[in-house]
Amino acid sequence: MDYELIKEKITVGTIAYSGCKEQPIDIDLTLPDFCTDIKKVLKCKITPFINTKSINGDTLEIDGTAGLLIIYLDNDSGSIRTYEHMIPFNTVMAIKNTITDYAVLVTSKMEYVNCRVLTPRRVDIHGAFSVCAKIISKSDKEITTDIDGDDTQKNYIETSVAKIAGFGEQMITLNDSQPLPNGKSAPENILKKDAVINIDDIKIIPDKMMIKGAVQVKLLYISNLESGETGTLEYKIEFNKIIDISGVDENSKYSVTPMLGSLSVTYNSDESLINTDIKMCITAVAYNDVQMKYLNDTYSMKYDMITTSSQTFLPSIQSEICKTLSEKSSISLSDRNISSIIDIWAESSIPIHIDTSNSSYTISGRAPVYILGMSDDGEIFFIEKNVDVSFPIEDDTHAEMMSAEVYACILSTSGKIINGNSIEINMDIKLQGIVLGDKQINYITSASSDEDSVVDNTDRGMILYYTEKGEKLWDITKKYKISVDMVKEENNIGDSDDLEKMVLILPL
Repeated sequence: MDYELIKEKITVGTIAYSGCKEQPIDIDLTLPDFCTDIKKVLKCKITPFINTKSINGDTLEIDGTAGLLIIYLDNDSGSIRTYEHMIPFNTVMAIKNTITDYAVLVTSKMEYVNCRVLTPRRVDIHGAFSVCAKIISKSDKEITTDIDGDDTQKNYIETSVAKIAGFGEQMITLNDSQPLPNGKSAPENILKKDAVINIDDIKIIPDKMMIKGAVQVKLLYISNLESGETGTLEYKIEFNKIIDISGVDENSKYSVTPMLGSLSVTYNSDESLINTDIKMCITAVAYNDVQMKYLNDTYSMKYDMITTSSQTFLPSIQSEICKTLSEKSSISLSDRNISSIIDIWAESSIPIHIDTSNSSYTISGRAPVYILGMSDDGEIFFIEKNVDVSFPIEDDTHAEMMSAEVYACILSTSGKIINGNSIEINMDIKLQGIVLGDKQINYITSASSDEDSVVDNTDRGMILYYTEKGEKLWDITKKYKISVDMVKEENNIGDSDDLEKMVLILPL
């Protein structure tokens, strides 16, 4: 006869797609008339901005604009100049399956870029940047939680599961005008602009997520075109937004990933106002941490039972992370002494991953840092350094695999000249999100018995069983096809399945 199994569906998040695609940039660029001639290129840098992302059938399509920034020295005065050229791009990634309920998390980074000056007004540029996407979709898993039958003994295992609550996404446009701060010289030409999206606070009410944050903008500009004198300026633009996410409540755990779509900054000299236009997208994935009990094993006390099992992975929330790390590094210039740091900055956000190289789990990433400086002899130089970021994760659940949904942004970057030819770099890096651990479970998928193969009870009595330390009570009772509760009661044993070295009385 077949036993009836009781099953439960649980909706979890599945990584339906994860991959990167490299986008090449090959361009022969002629500077527009308003730019000065090039004496020397200090740095070419690519900053990808993601505008839209959509799934059509079995393809993921990502549209954006790559900002190509050329930082160079003026041919006449030798002062810093820049030119930014925007290049639209379209990335198409093939997805194996059609997905209907999902969230798309996108990151991007510059891979390399080489600039060759052909003439004082022409630059040949070859480079590439990567667009990486992860699609998290809902997936129903059917797990056996119980079995019918008065003759059965059941071994349950309780586990924590990260049940997917829902996805949310919000496009945000910010338009801001701020007066020039007192004591700051007016920008005559904005050389470089950077923006960091910092999520300050998140509150959840049923079906809604309220997000409070600020975009931190930093400018490098020329305050006097004749002398080439530069200045820097930092300011915040705050925002409050509500994202609709059906299924979330105040107990939900979440990851929130902001993504910059565009950044425009102009200076209105007539009104002494800095005008900023920002477009960005915030994607949220929410989970509910639930406890579930599944049927790991079973046997019959009356018949010989045949069972089959299946294996699957269930995600659990390993840890919630909201932490600011302070990282220090240094760089030395053996060939010159440094008189001043003109500007120091890093990428606004960095891709991170789970690293298990040292038999322990850590969140790891690499933050490129860029420095514009001036030497004692008045020469302007550019250097860059990669700063490694690492944060340990405790593994209390002994997960087989881990994945991170963590947003890492660079809150601040500063530098200090040490001993004339070295720069000490200080960075504050904020990590925010969750780490998920996938744990493999084994559960019963079918159970049947032959009613003619009745367990022989003619010699019922009692057995003295000598256990070894660590032996399982379940394995013993299953071998003799007897009641677990009767053995516990007879031997005054608690709920633990692990036994010490002892003598068990087995009532048959």
